[in-house]
Amino acid sequence: MFCNGYSSTTGFAPGANASGIAHYLMAQTVLLAHARVYRLYDQHFRLKQRGRVGITLDGAWYEPLTNSKEDADASERQLQFEVGLWANPIFSSQGNFPKVVRQRVAANSKQEGRAKSRLPTLSPSEIHLIKGTADFFGLNHYFSSFITSGSSRQEPSKLHDAGVVTSTIPGYWITDVPWGLRKLLNRVRDSYPGYPIFVTENGWVDPPGILNDTGRIHYLRGYVSAILRAINEDGVPTIGYTSWSLIDNLEWMDWYTMKFGLYSVDYDDPERPRTPKASVAVLADIYKNKAVPWKDFENANTTPPS
Repeated sequence: MFCNGYSSTTGFAPGANASGIAHYLMAQTVLLAHARVYRLYDQHFRLKQRGRVGITLDGAWYEPLTNSKEDADASERQLQFEVGLWANPIFSSQGNFPKVVRQRVAANSKQEGRAKSRLPTLSPSEIHLIKGTADFFGLNHYFSSFITSGSSRQEPSKLHDAGVVTSTIPGYWITDVPWGLRKLLNRVRDSYPGYPIFVTENGWVDPPGILNDTGRIHYLRGYVSAILRAINEDGVPTIGYTSWSLIDNLEWMDWYTMKFGLYSVDYDDPERPRTPKASVAVLADIYKNKAVPWKDFENANTTPPS
């Protein structure tokens, strides 16, 4: 997520606007930094502390717009460019950036008249250093989209390299598509077997002033139900769930206007008073009982329409 600030001028600091270049350079840098910290923990702290070290990656689900092979391929490419770019070097048996990412960025770079690919090459020693440096797969997930094969207008860009066009899924509450998370959990399990998955962020945003947050309640019930189905019906090794966020927070360049919190915070008051929203009682009940009420579980739309 923080790498977005180096590929555009809006949404994320510092707004460096090195589209199609910064994402890939930062992928190499961040992966190497992560790997070195993991190896350091392994060598000096793990035996005594018995901790677990992972990495959290941001991932949406991209549902093919049609049943065509072209759209299925587009879905796969986008997942590789968004999640695989970071996950493949760590979690796959072969390591390295995904093959489709390497091929498409190299081809586009050549077409642009560049002497080499905009995607850095990981050396054999770097591939070895990075591979296997996680004890769990952390996943941030908020939404799903339709996807089809196509071209974005911004060149160069990661989206243009992927060769895809996204669109919203009609009939759903903007981001409220629980079956998308279920599909993504299955996809992560199938792509990177042997790693437990921790849903480290998942949440709903409201405009300011909403305390009876029925949208968030609907969202949480659906997504937790989707996770339970992924665990119990699909066998996905999911080990934890954290709702984003406990309190309203500073949200990138949107400052305090996007309200993700279970608790409302009055940032105009020097004391910053916190007021529980209606969703607090709902999520507290789920956490306390370690279960979703059966009526919510039964009614949750956790599978895609046929």
